[in-house]
Amino acid sequence: FLSEEDKRQISLIRAKSKRRHEELHEGEDRRANIISEGEFNLQSIVGDLIDPKTGKMRELVDTRDLAEAKNFYDYCYRILGSDIHAPWAVQMWLAAMSLGEVCPKCTNPKYLDVRNIDKSLDSRSLNHPKRMTFLEHGVCPRCGATKRDLIQSGLLPTINQAVWTLGQRSGKSSTSAVVASYVLHRYLMYPMLSSMTNSMQASTELVIIFCSLTYQKAYDVMWTPFKNIVDQSQWFKSYFALLDSYAQQYGKELYINSKSILAFANKNIRCYPTGPTASR
Repeated sequence: FLSEEDKRQISLIRAKSKRRHEELHEGEDRRANIISEGEFNLQSIVGDLIDPKTGKMRELVDTRDLAEAKNFYDYCYRILGSDIHAPWAVQMWLAAMSLGEVCPKCTNPKYLDVRNIDKSLDSRSLNHPKRMTFLEHGVCPRCGATKRDLIQSGLLPTINQAVWTLGQRSGKSSTSAVVASYVLHRYLMYPMLSSMTNSMQASTELVIIFCSLTYQKAYDVMWTPFKNIVDQSQWFKSYFALLDSYAQQYGKELYINSKSILAFANKNIRCYPTGPTASR
């Protein structure tokens, strides 16, 4: 049993959490069942502290009130929305296929070949039962197949490297920028990878590098479009505001967002532009 002082401290913590969510305008408090009608509910508190994705204790920064993309298509049209110019149909196809977010069982076979993608087609039209079916959080919304199932069956290739050849004025920079921001979004919403595997140490830093023939080209052509998405989109603004609220509470800065570096201490992620070196 907890003492009255312990209960009082929990109530104070909860009150601080409630004020933080109100300041961030993130909607109703999902932890309203922790203390209800003046009664202490230990089971609710313990359940609230467990991350269902990992079965372990939640991390320092609680991101449950932030929207999470179902897939790249959803990221472009719902998470970013009007904050960006959505990729064209061919670029959307390339990203979705490279990321392994297409169900080959439920997608029209015609649309599994990029040469059949009409350049004039609005990319929003790809998400249609007669055209393509995108996985949602790694699961097909139509047949229920998981990404793991599709890969193990050989229907979905395992892609860990993609090389795209695109012509002039094809949106190369903007496409790479939005894909990179999506990858960052996914990792910011993931649990720490070290919490899900024993083969990775918590101190291991994840790095997103923007590399070109020279540092200046990397900065101008690749880094700047990516950084503009991060700085201007409402989702990333909300994420930074969330980190600011935790920084005030714990007295520790949790991110760096400068001209040439973007780093998140809570996820141990660092992004930056660079020129070619012997190791790249």
